[in-house]
Amino acid sequence: MSGWTRSPVTRTRLVLLLVLAAGGLAWLVERLIVTDAEAIESTVERLAAHASAGRWADFEALLSDDFDSPWGDKGKFPKAVADLMKRFDVKTATVTLGQITVRGDRGGASVTVRGSGAASGFPVPGRVDLVKTSDGWRVEAVTSDLDASGWRRVR
Repeated sequence: MSGWTRSPVTRTRLVLLLVLAAGGLAWLVERLIVTDAEAIESTVERLAAHASAGRWADFEALLSDDFDSPWGDKGKFPKAVADLMKRFDVKTATVTLGQITVRGDRGGASVTVRGSGAASGFPVPGRVDLVKTSDGWRVEAVTSDLDASGWRRVR
């Protein structure tokens, strides 16, 4: 014999320690992995933050190359949003996401956008559709119940 033996209590402690370590590792991995839904939420929130800060190049960078909306393509949409914010003296825009759906490299979410100031009582419901690219999630389309020509509610 080797001169020492393990008691059953020591084995039990070792097994318990291994189980706890495995559980802790699993929890850590789960926290480190960002789900697609979380990445979509982050993308939409960054879009609102860039609009609030007037960082229109960063705003445009979150739009996909084939972005489409009733307010224009990737080049025109940021200007349309900037004009709308100026028109209603909106300094900050906040977005609340509803249900997020993910199907492969496509995702979408219902959203409600609220502006500050006089526009705060005028929530704008809509939808964003996104596509997953090599650079992360990008907004592919924005739709709302607003008429793009006059910024009036359609319904």
